[in-house]
Amino acid sequence: MMHVDFLLLVVGIALLVKGADWFVRGSSDVAYYFKISPFVVGLTIVAFGTSAPEAAVSIIAALRGQGELSYGNIVGSSMANLLLILGLSAILTPIAIRTRIIRKEFPFAIFIVLMVFLFTIIGAEYLNRIEGLILLVIFAVFMAMLFKSIRTEKKEALPERNVPALKQSVIILILGLAGIVLGGNLTTTHASNIAVELGMSERLVGLSIVAVGTSLPELATIIASWLKKENDIAIGNIIGSNIFNLAFVLGISASLEPIALSRIMRIDMVMLLVVTLIAYWFAITGKILTKLEGSMLVILYVAYLTFVIIRN
Repeated sequence: MMHVDFLLLVVGIALLVKGADWFVRGSSDVAYYFKISPFVVGLTIVAFGTSAPEAAVSIIAALRGQGELSYGNIVGSSMANLLLILGLSAILTPIAIRTRIIRKEFPFAIFIVLMVFLFTIIGAEYLNRIEGLILLVIFAVFMAMLFKSIRTEKKEALPERNVPALKQSVIILILGLAGIVLGGNLTTTHASNIAVELGMSERLVGLSIVAVGTSLPELATIIASWLKKENDIAIGNIIGSNIFNLAFVLGISASLEPIALSRIMRIDMVMLLVVTLIAYWFAITGKILTKLEGSMLVILYVAYLTFVIIRN
């Protein structure tokens, strides 16, 4: 049945690409209609929408007692976002980093990674329900900060542009999101089936195949944003997705079912913290992510993926 999995994998990727195109278009138009900057939309609607596959996979895996798959998917997807997706985005075009993202959103993302790192390294052998609830509270604080930002962003003058009616934009946005979710589900499910048939471990599947598969919406959205010159949506999407993954998705997963932590999983968390700090260092040096720095991030991801495969 592997040939069926390959066919449905291709269908899933096609849905991801088209869904991301419609999702970026619709969300950008809705943002303009309500006078909200594309950056804030990238941090919220686009980030949470493209993280829907990670949420579905991780929460279902946690409920089934597949803690390694759930945790591996979240950590692996966060690594893919920071190294592969952000790196490819910078290679396509150098990314100017807003002052506010250096001062607010990126440090908040680092804080969440640090909290998960502490929960993982210090304490019992499980990421327990209390720690999951703490992550959800942190996510609620982040959302409160964003709502405050939205009120501020509305005061900014946005350039004139022609946009379709609000109803049409919302329909396009919803169809795009549906394509992303369905495509992400097909891609993840059948990529996992192929991996298992090839004899890969559950943890390796979560950190590699599933992680890359569930990060494809972010990649497709980044490419669509670049083609539409909506770079603010792109950078906001990456940071917002990682915050959503680590605070909300991991928080929900651990709250539903404590996740057993192995020594190898702790090593992955250390690596995610290091990678997050490296990405932040690139962001604050010159306030622009260059093509060279983007290339370095992609090379780091290839090295990380190689390490994971050899280790497992």
